[in-house]
Amino acid sequence: MSRNSDNTLIYYPVNTWDVAKVTRKGSGDVGVLCGSNQMINKWAKYKPVILPNVIDSTVINGVQQLNTSTKQWLSTATWWKAADGKCGFTIEKRTTGSALVTNWGTDWTYNPPTGGMAAPYRLIDFNYYDHAAVNPVGVYYPASYVKNQGNDLNVQFTVYHGNDYRLLLTDVTAGIWNSQASMYCGVLVVAGIQNTSYTNRSKIAVVNPTALGTGNTDAEKYNRTVSVPSSIMDNFNVGVEIQIYPFLCQNAYAIQQKGANEDVGWEYGVAACPADMATIYVVQAWLSGALSNVTCTYGQGGNSVQLAFNYVITGHNGFSENNLTAYLYVLDNDIDTSGQYPDSEKKNGHHIITSNVNPFMGQSFGSITLADGATMSFDQTTLMNNTTGNFVAGIDAASYVADYKSRHGSSVKALVTLIVEFHDNSTGIYGSATLSNVEISGTY
Repeated sequence: MSRNSDNTLIYYPVNTWDVAKVTRKGSGDVGVLCGSNQMINKWAKYKPVILPNVIDSTVINGVQQLNTSTKQWLSTATWWKAADGKCGFTIEKRTTGSALVTNWGTDWTYNPPTGGMAAPYRLIDFNYYDHAAVNPVGVYYPASYVKNQGNDLNVQFTVYHGNDYRLLLTDVTAGIWNSQASMYCGVLVVAGIQNTSYTNRSKIAVVNPTALGTGNTDAEKYNRTVSVPSSIMDNFNVGVEIQIYPFLCQNAYAIQQKGANEDVGWEYGVAACPADMATIYVVQAWLSGALSNVTCTYGQGGNSVQLAFNYVITGHNGFSENNLTAYLYVLDNDIDTSGQYPDSEKKNGHHIITSNVNPFMGQSFGSITLADGATMSFDQTTLMNNTTGNFVAGIDAASYVADYKSRHGSSVKALVTLIVEFHDNSTGIYGSATLSNVEISGTY
């Protein structure tokens, strides 16, 4: 058997049985496994790609690609980038905002080999194929834009790194722009009345000026926030629809602001980011939240922690919403920069460590109405299903503590991040309050 016990990683010698088992494809045909296998994880670094006239990817043009001793790919191996340098993907440059929006969703599709000398099948391409690979970037949006509060519209990018068998965003830089230049994160914001065309809307394009990989820590290197200035956003009326399209580029373009019948443009083009776009709305009334007096105690046989906290919400500009439900997230204190977890198991880039990878649902409130500056206070007993005393959060605390110590040292106390917020019946989020560096106290 040349696969790991989880059936997620294939290694030398590669055979059809292991490829079929790991990719969950019921076939022993090399052409099917390499060319028409819809179960291939496109985010895996090593997978079948189109290399014309190359029958064996272990040696290309006389250059050794494989370590003959360990049977792992050499760091100098390039075959996995495919002939066009795009790592098996369709990715097009867009030089206008209209082209980016019109073609949204067509990029980042996987193009496997089709057979014949123009695109031969090679089973060896599955050597160190990682079926558990994840999308190398997460993009996180605000739930709405609150007008006239002095806050920019912030979009957070978390770019993953650190796994030898999974693709990085920067792996495709040269393939897109024919250059080894840096990679930058940006957003195109399109604002206007609902159901109006792109042409008739306002456009704003903003790029974070710091290239990915710049900085001393992982957070500095791989987290980027793109901020659209409030001085621009506050010009939009309450109720205006805002569409946000994340993109990647090789230049730190200056901010662009265009009106109806105008368009933004990029001299060297941009590429759609492999993430969903977002639609939010401009609002006037809003709700802020704050956490205080937080304690987190190790307990319940090592499988839970006990939480106590105060949560205060403040109304702004006459807040009023019906059918709000409280939610509590217990998160890994570190942002997942390694791409270990899919977006569905994360909140703001942090892995959700509840046992069922979901937040804890608390009390539901028929309506919450607060005048400007008015407050409402809760603690764990009034917010989380009328519990008495501390709220018992059912997480595998023993495993989390062990994992945290493996990352930070055996002598440290494990830390978590907490988020409390209200959700409405659709997708609205209100009063979100985040507190990081919460120590898990107690004996462990």
